[in-house]
Amino acid sequence: MKAAIDNSLNKLIVDGHQSTNDTAIILASGLAANRPIVSPCPRYEKFTEALTDLCGDLAEQMALDAEGATRMFKVIVRGASTKADAAKAARAIADYPLVKCAVHGGDPNWGRIICAAGSAGVKLNPNKLSCKLDNMIVFKDGVPKKFDARKARRIISKSQHTITVDLGVGFSSDFCYGCDLSKQYVSINADYHT
Repeated sequence: MKAAIDNSLNKLIVDGHQSTNDTAIILASGLAANRPIVSPCPRYEKFTEALTDLCGDLAEQMALDAEGATRMFKVIVRGASTKADAAKAARAIADYPLVKCAVHGGDPNWGRIICAAGSAGVKLNPNKLSCKLDNMIVFKDGVPKKFDARKARRIISKSQHTITVDLGVGFSSDFCYGCDLSKQYVSINADYHT
């Protein structure tokens, strides 16, 4: 379960904070009468892969069901010097309020994405830094690229899309799921009283 949630549910960020109610539980009744998996083996790998896929699907559903969310996105960071830097940068981009607002507005604002990556406190090479929206390159080797703005807006306006950032300093990668920041999110949390 730990391996599955580390690569799925724990990669989801809605508003930068875990809820005190966030819980993931797995139960087994034993009714299938399968041999218990007690150590890493091919059955362990197969089960972990299936459970990770299931938890990944749940994470995406949760992002789309988050308070006021209208869109979810996956941030993939490549070219990091370490896995920790890749994870930190991906989480920083997914949690950056201006990126979340741009996604809500359908604005393909690569500048906000690059700013979030640059503010993450990770090693990067400004001359190799690149960004894609799904498969559309919008920033490459530290330079903005010409792109079809209407197509880019359509990508960002989809209910799900992927932002890929290459830090240009290594070979490590990681990802994070995020969702947009809507007026409804503000209303839900501003109007809520204990």
